[in-house]
Amino acid sequence: MIKLGVLGIGGIAETVVTVLEGVSGISLYACASASNYSRAQDFKSKHHFKVAYKTYEELVKDPNIDLVYVANLISDHYETVKLCLNNNKNVICEKAFTFNAKQAKELCDLSKQKHLFLTEALLIKFTPYVKTLKGLINSGIIGKPYQISANLGYKIFDRKRIYTPSMGGGILLDVAVYPINFAFNICGTNYKKIDTHCTFTKSGVDESDFINLTYDNNLSVDIFATMNGQTDRYGYIYGSDGYIEVKNINSPEEINVYTIQPGYHNVALIKTIKIKDPYDRYAYEFLSSIKAIENNLIETPEYTHKEIVKNMEFYDELRKKWGFNYPNESEKK
Repeated sequence: MIKLGVLGIGGIAETVVTVLEGVSGISLYACASASNYSRAQDFKSKHHFKVAYKTYEELVKDPNIDLVYVANLISDHYETVKLCLNNNKNVICEKAFTFNAKQAKELCDLSKQKHLFLTEALLIKFTPYVKTLKGLINSGIIGKPYQISANLGYKIFDRKRIYTPSMGGGILLDVAVYPINFAFNICGTNYKKIDTHCTFTKSGVDESDFINLTYDNNLSVDIFATMNGQTDRYGYIYGSDGYIEVKNINSPEEINVYTIQPGYHNVALIKTIKIKDPYDRYAYEFLSSIKAIENNLIETPEYTHKEIVKNMEFYDELRKKWGFNYPNESEKK
């Protein structure tokens, strides 16, 4: 039984912990808030934790804890994960992992040095439908892929952190990571050309991101993410003999396969796969982490440290092209 500690008890922690209450192999052991002990006590009572701590430092020094889930602001991830690793705790950190690749690499190197488990809770890397989708593509059912598109958008107007640069605000590290990794799951990160631009909010963070990637063999990827409104959240893989449609890329409901039929403009739906996973989507990142810890691994096979750093390098490259820096992304001294 893995005893879990939770640092940061905001909205995402509430969602994830509610899911974990129904997952075997996890004991909700301790929680802590950086600034509000009363909230931590309420969180403990609501979700039946054993202990509520007044500070992060107290929690990470508890020898009973096997794994810490870091769920505070992106701007605090680097220091919080470092605190956990330096106190010999395995860590699963909420996305986005850090502000930038430099911080990500330092944390992964520290994990390796101390032989402690570390991963990013990017759910689209762990949900079982990823293997289903790859299997369909590799089967040749749609022929040779030549175009991938993915979008994700919500009307976000009531979250202070999204509009605050110093908190890691903007759509890139909050929403765009999902359509980006939908594409990366299929075609990897070895693109040869990138074209991108974004629009900005009045507060100076990116509000809509437009990304086009070109790979070898003229495979093209189009990615769109926004905080301005709701999109259909679909993903498509177009091939020479048909295409695959994924409904809701970060919380998949259904995969449809269409193939080209004789005649101009003629395609037919030949397969529908309903996504009925035994667990909620948030559970899989923890199940994979537990398995890795039990096997004395410092990373998961689904999402390695090399991939985590590569993702952060990609986000850095986008921001460089946009001329967008977080005001406090250098680690605090």
